[in-house]
Amino acid sequence: PLERVLVDVESIVSSTRELAGLRRGIVSVAVLPSVASRLLPDAIRKFTQVHPGVVVQVQDIVGERLIEAVRKEEADFGIGSRVRADREIKTAPLLVDRLCAFVPKAHLLARQESVALRDLAVFPLIVTGRDSSARELLEKSMKRERIPLRIAYETNYMTTALGMVRAGLGIAVLPESAAAADNIPQMRKLAIARPV
Repeated sequence: PLERVLVDVESIVSSTRELAGLRRGIVSVAVLPSVASRLLPDAIRKFTQVHPGVVVQVQDIVGERLIEAVRKEEADFGIGSRVRADREIKTAPLLVDRLCAFVPKAHLLARQESVALRDLAVFPLIVTGRDSSARELLEKSMKRERIPLRIAYETNYMTTALGMVRAGLGIAVLPESAAAADNIPQMRKLAIARPV
């Protein structure tokens, strides 16, 4: 499964005594764009209500760049995916996510609840860029299963990939949390069952 790791804004700040006790200060967080748009705004709102003098700086960046920002202390902490271990960075699970197939409603796979990776791979896919953790996890899974990856489109952002799915341009493989596909009439979200 695709794990989003490190820690949430409230717990890192409360564990960082010198910042939690301040009336003023800056905390910098490096975060995946999907987390920045979905989970982080509420956490920041709640945090700044309790600590109005503390400024939260957000760097919404992808994959390896996020880890590098934490390692180089350009960010106090990060919220991202743990695709590979890094001995220099302490991690803690925040939530578990998994890759899913987002398919146009008119696609023949849209009638299914789940799909095997092997069956999905016969179709050209819409994927995120090579520096994204979702892409890295997909490539590792495809390689492990000895399945060739056929790419129709490559995008920098998950929102772009989902827009392409809505337009009927193909199937995107993205984290389940990328969109609430149930609320988008032009698209369905399918679990990838083998392998999970």
